[in-house]
Amino acid sequence: MLALWTGIVGHAAEETKADRPLGISGTYPKADRPLGISGTYPKAVDRGEVDSKLFPELKVEGIAGKLKFSFESAGLEAGAAVRLWTSADEPGHWPARHWVAIPMKPAGRDRVAKLPIDALDIPVVYFVEALTAGVSRLSPLRICEPRELGLEKPSRPFWSFLDGFETGLAGWRSLSGEVSGAALETVEEPMNGRRSLRARIPDNKASISIGTTAVREWHARLMGASGVRFHARTVSGAGRIRLTALAHAFSGQQQVSEMRQTIRIGTEWKQIDVFFREFPGLNLKQIDLLAFEFIGEPEAEFLMDDLRLLGNWASD
Repeated sequence: MLALWTGIVGHAAEETKADRPLGISGTYPKADRPLGISGTYPKAVDRGEVDSKLFPELKVEGIAGKLKFSFESAGLEAGAAVRLWTSADEPGHWPARHWVAIPMKPAGRDRVAKLPIDALDIPVVYFVEALTAGVSRLSPLRICEPRELGLEKPSRPFWSFLDGFETGLAGWRSLSGEVSGAALETVEEPMNGRRSLRARIPDNKASISIGTTAVREWHARLMGASGVRFHARTVSGAGRIRLTALAHAFSGQQQVSEMRQTIRIGTEWKQIDVFFREFPGLNLKQIDLLAFEFIGEPEAEFLMDDLRLLGNWASD
């Protein structure tokens, strides 16, 4: 069984007023605006300080089928690393919200990042982080509406692939309390690509649980996702996996639906398909965390790779 692990939420955002006229770039006033409600930054930036003056004219525009985020970078210190953080979902679900960070590159006087969009009617909450000499400064939280920004169709065919662990473990966290870095990491033992996820059971436990925020309710509601597919194996011996779906994870309204059966695996890679209908009483409309419990002997190691959504667009 997975333990409720609450150390994942960053600090609350400041409520701010718009610092530029509404309707910039000819868009509707609501297309790109301050969040306007209390929100929470991801834990990865919880030591950052909100600086509303460092990111002048921070805005987003719909250009060439993507969202283009930009701001004037004259106030940045030399060598600053700048990232755009985005989260495609309705406001809320702050304890288990899925955030993605991409670099903002220099373009003349601006810093710019472009984001492909899968669903026109799902808003994007966003902010910018500037990191200089270990000091993180953050823009106020904003929200934009892709359709209102002029996008007429998604940027690409729906991308059902969720994670191949090539760039780290963003969106993943331990649900078994504090564990060492070696208990959850990426390693060069892939099914495909270059890396996979490795989870190791602590020496005094019979299982370890991890979770991802990558599976969102709109995947099912708008895209027709019916479940998930992944590959898994043990490093040695036999083991089992149990999946649990959570709605409103880590909040007072948390709902938990655990699969009744476990999945047996061995040392050979195994393709595993799990359908949402296998979770009894699942509140699919509010799902925001999918948990994987790896069960075996103390110090047993498990590998996982290529997590994707299942649907009528998914290839076998």
